[in-house]
Amino acid sequence: MSYRQFRASLQKPALIAVAEHWNAARRGRLMPAWRDIDPQAIKKYLSIVWAWRWDAGLATFIGRLAGEDNIAIIGTNTHGKKVEECFPPGAYELVKARLMRVIEGPELMRSGGRIRLISGREGHGDRIILPLAEDGAHADGIIGVTVYKLGVRPRMGDASIDPFHEAVDFFPLGDAAA
Repeated sequence: MSYRQFRASLQKPALIAVAEHWNAARRGRLMPAWRDIDPQAIKKYLSIVWAWRWDAGLATFIGRLAGEDNIAIIGTNTHGKKVEECFPPGAYELVKARLMRVIEGPELMRSGGRIRLISGREGHGDRIILPLAEDGAHADGIIGVTVYKLGVRPRMGDASIDPFHEAVDFFPLGDAAA
């Protein structure tokens, strides 16, 4: 039931397309593996797709993929870098905590609110984070999508607002592919 609730909460075409591909890639499992994600299926949105893998030995996330629009938001290409190397102090703790919650749940995450580019420009962004699992059952990475529009003030909904002025919702993933 939780994927259906998550999917019903999405409005942006890019978020819907990636979420639906992720769901189809599960093929009856709790989560798809990274290898199940087909770039051709989401090619229209690859510039805003990003992914991290969990490295248990280092106890951190390592960048796996960063679309060029996400590189512009963060100010660096995350590929091969630790999450701590990609975000300023104070921000990376929040990013890592969200990624951990998604894989430990496992849970699906949707958020929306203020974004700030490294250049100082601000706008509104909407984001989803979805867990990945090499074995289909134990999360070991994530794939995400961020849609943003510069120069727009964020809309605040009924969700909890974090310190970065972003509404965040988590959806427990207790179901196989719907």
